[in-house]
Formats: sequence, C-alpha cells, structure tokens
Amino acid sequence: MISSGDHGEVYRGILLDGERVIVKKFTSRSDNVDAFIEEVEAIWCIRHKNLVKLLGYSIEGDKRLVYLHEDSEPIVVHQHLKSSSILLDRQWNPRISDIGITKLIHPQSITHSLTGMSGYIDPAYIFATHFKENNDMYSFGVVILEILTGNMPVEIVEFGKKEYLVEWVKSKICDKKLEDIVDQNLQDIPSSKEFKRILLIALRCVDPEVENRPTFGDVIHMLQPRDLLLDDDSIIDT
Repeated sequence: MISSGDHGEVYRGILLDGERVIVKKFTSRSDNVDAFIEEVEAIWCIRHKNLVKLLGYSIEGDKRLVYLHEDSEPIVVHQHLKSSSILLDRQWNPRISDIGITKLIHPQSITHSLTGMSGYIDPAYIFATHFKENNDMYSFGVVILEILTGNMPVEIVEFGKKEYLVEWVKSKICDKKLEDIVDQNLQDIPSSKEFKRILLIALRCVDPEVENRPTFGDVIHMLQPRDLLLDDDSIIDT
C-alpha cells in the first residue's frame, strides 16, 4: 500500500508483463485537514501532532510523505499536496489522498495540469520543466502555515484582489507583528519558542531558493523538540 486516496486506499502493483500500476480500493472517509483547521479542532497540540504523523510513521507503520519522496522506488511526487487532499479518520490520523494523480519521476514523464492548486503552487515551478520533490515541499510549507495561522492559502481582499498566505506571513514578519500570525481561535496558544520554531520550518519549506528547502525527512527532525533551531530569537526578527 502506498497511501490513501480520496475514498480509499492506493496500492502499487506489478502486472505479469512487468508493467507497474497504481490501484485504488474505494472505501469511505470523512473529514480532511481543510475542514479540521476551519471547523473541527482548535487545539494546537493536536495540530502539531498531526504534522508529525503526516510526515512520519503511523501506528500501522506507513511512512506517508517521507515514503513517497525517500523510500518509494521510483520516487513519487504528489503534485497536488494541499490541506483538502489530507484526509483524517475518527482518531485524527492523517491520510494522503489524490495519490492517483501524482507522477513518477522519470525523464520522459509528462507534468499534469495543476488545477485547484491556487496558493499552493511553487512560484519556482513556473520556470521548471518538471514538478519535483522541492515543489511538493513548497506546497507542504503552505499547509504548515494554514495549520499555524488558520488562514486559507488565498484570501480575496478588497476590490477582489487576491492575498496569498505566504506573502501575508512574510509581510507580518517584516512589520514585526508575529502575534498576528498565530490562529487566534486556538484554545491553547503555542509558546513563543514553539511558534517561532514551526514558523521557521514553514519558511524554510517555502524558501524561494529551492536548493535551500529541507526534505520531508529533515522536517520530521525539525519538528522534534530536541532540535533547538530558535535559540537565537533574531533568526525570525531578521
């Protein structure tokens, strides 16, 4: 099994003639992270825990995003990674959906149209030939910012103008208004150090320089409290 799709589980298989296939077994799921952020849960510790679960091992042993990029052969690039593509079961365990519209990294592969990805698409992708792992990482960074801020990736402001979450967060940092970034609907506001740590991780994921972005494996370690990335508060202030 690779992951969970929109309405079931997705498996990788090999036919008798050696052709590789992806098969989706349909079941039913309920909420997704999009609804989770807006309506379901306003507890920071649960949001943070779901970030770790989404990246790394679950109780069942599947490795989710780390598996797609680092353990699958060939590597799988999701291409449509967004909050509405991350499903949650009754225990809030995240499952990756829309896996059926990904592509396998291959020199002859054709990049599909990234419809419905407004606000999640890496600006660097405009100048790229193929959608790559670091483009997925940008989309995941936007998901982190959604979880942290409670905001949508794109908001329509006055006169129909679009405001993108990444740029909004950066503007708040420049204006030294970090307190405006965290979701005010959270019942348990994260500590200043915890907040800055998660914010820094998200900013690294959406770094304009694609080579500076971490891998999903790197992000797992960054999310662990033992990684003291923000001993110096000036990291964000600068």
